[in-house]
Amino acid sequence: MRTYFLLFVFFIGGFVYGQDSSTYRLKSSDTIRLTVFQEPDLTATEQLTVAGEVSFPLIGSVKLLGLSLAEAESLVTARYDADYLVSPSLSINIIDAADEVISVLGAVNNPGQQNIPVNTTLDLLTALESAGGLAPHADAKRIELKRGEKTHNYHLEALRKVDAPQVVLRNGDRINVAASPFADKTVTILGEVVKPGSVEFPISGELSLDVLIATSGGLTEIADAARITIKRDGKIYSAVLGKQILLAPGDLVTVSASLFAGKSVTLSGKVGRTGSVPFPLDGHLDIMNAITLGGGFDRLANRRKVTITRVVNGQEQTFKVDCSAIEKGKAASVPLLPGDRINVPERLF
Repeated sequence: MRTYFLLFVFFIGGFVYGQDSSTYRLKSSDTIRLTVFQEPDLTATEQLTVAGEVSFPLIGSVKLLGLSLAEAESLVTARYDADYLVSPSLSINIIDAADEVISVLGAVNNPGQQNIPVNTTLDLLTALESAGGLAPHADAKRIELKRGEKTHNYHLEALRKVDAPQVVLRNGDRINVAASPFADKTVTILGEVVKPGSVEFPISGELSLDVLIATSGGLTEIADAARITIKRDGKIYSAVLGKQILLAPGDLVTVSASLFAGKSVTLSGKVGRTGSVPFPLDGHLDIMNAITLGGGFDRLANRRKVTITRVVNGQEQTFKVDCSAIEKGKAASVPLLPGDRINVPERLF
């Protein structure tokens, strides 16, 4: 039990821990002293329970939570006056005011309880900073302040505005920072990217196809940017780069190789370099470009009797092309297919 000297310290100037005793409201775990004048046997020092109740001699349990000292005295006086004492005179004083505490829970770096400093206030933004700030998986748009039966919602960006009013906290307030619904979510990208595999979904909830591919190191040399699919909820969709296609958690993105990857045509005869010429991944190759890639026509080449041999339905077909007419603009160049064999014969004179 504390001495009367401590009582003097707490109440000097009519204050309780720096607060006006006329406005102080009793809270859980406060320790109070009941003094009934001319009834020393009824003097009692008790601590309020979590529910804000306290037990006094004769009258038993009384709920004082949230009452001012004057209101508490009136209530207890009425209880004694009703059955036990005639015109009782009593006082209720605080021996030890419990710490004022708030809780910061959820997606913060250091969740737990915080004391409201004596002789000052604690605002919501300061409490969040004291909790180490929001965790990487926090949803900054879903900060809940529970006060009694009411819940208030806040956005971190709004709290940080220069002209934003402070949200002053009270004893017992509970702050909960919700986790982002995108926390621990991923998308998967497979096929022709430099780094295939799972990619964490941004907490912001926005991820475009272009950003995903860039995050995955970009396309490989044989990728076909026009053959990208997205599998979502069992359905497959075609996608194209550069159109800001937004992805969803759980999406499976597949980048296919070009249909022309590893394909070629073969040059023989009077050209600079005979042999295979790789087929472009975009699938566009004509006879003049193929010969250019093979070093061009030899000086003895018969440009008017170039042949193309192609397998059609399992059968080889050969047809002639007048490359001289193509060069002069009198005929269109002939498009090639993978596997074509081009032969440039030698001219006789």
